[in-house]
Amino acid sequence: MAVTPVQASIILVIAFQPGIDQQTLARAVALDKATTGNVVARLVEQGLIVRTVNATDKRAKALHLTSAGRRLNVKLGKVTQRARERLIEALDAKEQAMLVRLLRKIACLDDANPP
Repeated sequence: MAVTPVQASIILVIAFQPGIDQQTLARAVALDKATTGNVVARLVEQGLIVRTVNATDKRAKALHLTSAGRRLNVKLGKVTQRARERLIEALDAKEQAMLVRLLRKIACLDDANPP
C-alpha cells in the first residue's frame, strides 16, 4: 500500500501517541486542522486508523492505529531506518552523535533545553 509522506507522518505520530486527538495531531505534524481531517478521513477509509470517543472530552475523537495500520507502521519504520542509515553513512560515529544532538535541539527534544 502506497502512502504519502503526510500520511506516513500521521501514522508515525499516532503509533507513538495512541489516543491522540485530531487537533493535537495537527499541531504535531504542522498541518492545519482541515488538511489533517481530510488525511485522517482517508486513513480511516483505508482501514489504517480508527476514531473512538475520547474518554476525557466527548467532542474529541481519539485516534488509534488498526492492526493494518500497525503493520504498515512497521514496514514504514524499516524503510525509514534504511534511509537514515544511507543518509548518515558518510559520517563517523562522533559526527553522527553530533547530528542527532543538533536535530533533537532543533526539534525541542533537547533535555537540557526544554521548550
